[in-house]
Amino acid sequence: MKGRNYQMKTISEIKQEIAACKESEWEMLFDAYSTDNRTGVVNMLENLRKKQVKLQQESARIEVMKKYEYQYGSDGLVCGIDEVGRGPLATGGCRCGDFAEGL
Repeated sequence: MKGRNYQMKTISEIKQEIAACKESEWEMLFDAYSTDNRTGVVNMLENLRKKQVKLQQESARIEVMKKYEYQYGSDGLVCGIDEVGRGPLATGGCRCGDFAEGL
């Protein structure tokens, strides 16, 4: 990406570049286009930043959910339990569990 003049790209080209870019490359895009004041580019970068924040929040949420895996994973077995249906008071539900070894 270095050595190119990003101001010369069309908004459509930048949109394609953002769409093809991996999450690990987003910061490079933010740096590369931070001085581009075109409304379309600014909006795309704002949307990408919002997406990045949402992914970070989701990652943090999932880490909290792994509390028991981290706490009991060294014991060798962890069981995940879930219910499927219309809610705890409705009939016709299904419950299942799955054991995982060596987490």
